[in-house]
Amino acid sequence: MIFKNIAHQAVLDGHAVLFTTAQKMIAKLGAIDSPTKLERTLKHYSRIKLLCVDEVGYLSYDVRAADLFFEVVNRRYQANRSPAMTTNLAFKDWNTIFPNATCTVALVDRLLLPGQHHQNHR
Repeated sequence: MIFKNIAHQAVLDGHAVLFTTAQKMIAKLGAIDSPTKLERTLKHYSRIKLLCVDEVGYLSYDVRAADLFFEVVNRRYQANRSPAMTTNLAFKDWNTIFPNATCTVALVDRLLLPGQHHQNHR
């Protein structure tokens, strides 16, 4: 409920907010069969002022889903816009969410070190 209240307050403050679950976001991205449409959707996720991703960790995902999730987080990281997320797992347990993905460590790094990309390259 606190997470939804933060998103609601951001809307009241005039910010564009997208509230979704991890499952819905990954399913939407995974269903896109056009590279152009996928690129457009990824850009949308990276440009939105506040991206709220609920329920990260309730389900586990395959490598393609992990790659898509990583792409969203990485693009937001590069844009200096961390996503807001809820999870019931410690970061050390995220390998259970993306059990066969090689990007899990890089994903967690981008969540724990927001803005580092830009600070290191100035």
